[in-house]
Amino acid sequence: MKRINLVIIFILYLAIHTSNIVVGQTRKFEVDFNKKIKLHIETSDFDSLKHKITRTSINGWSAVYQIDGQLVFGTDWGIPDTKLDKMILTIGNDKIKLDVSTMYNPWIGNYCNAHYFELKPIEGGYLLIANFSDGAASYITEWKIIKDKSVRTMISVDEGIISRFLSGNNKDKKQAEFKGLK
Repeated sequence: MKRINLVIIFILYLAIHTSNIVVGQTRKFEVDFNKKIKLHIETSDFDSLKHKITRTSINGWSAVYQIDGQLVFGTDWGIPDTKLDKMILTIGNDKIKLDVSTMYNPWIGNYCNAHYFELKPIEGGYLLIANFSDGAASYITEWKIIKDKSVRTMISVDEGIISRFLSGNNKDKKQAEFKGLK
């Protein structure tokens, strides 16, 4: 009996020790649009103990609707697993930081689908449009980039907008290339 208790204690110790290693892990990704334009992305595990979580009642269920006083994108009203920490678009020598505040659960696991990113040339710069989804909650985001400045012009959970973006991402269109980085 004592031996079983020691085994259980050892397994619990390993589980706690391993979970501490995983929490806060940063993952880096890169999306190549061409030789001169790349998107660098960093995500990490979300630690709810480091944030103020605000809930509301939706259909009798306690739903997360704010984190640190801001509305949440990327969850189905639950606590997120991951968060977008940083997105930087590199155009030649310019590095343009993109606003990723309020953006959570961008995809499932450690895989970023490059087909969900589109860079469109516009007069004077670019529009970067991206669809994010963890399988349960999807949202689409757009940034306007001119020279070395950017502004997030849209973030939406509207299914019609998401559907139009996804249906426009067909195989005939030149797609970005995804690279996972260590």
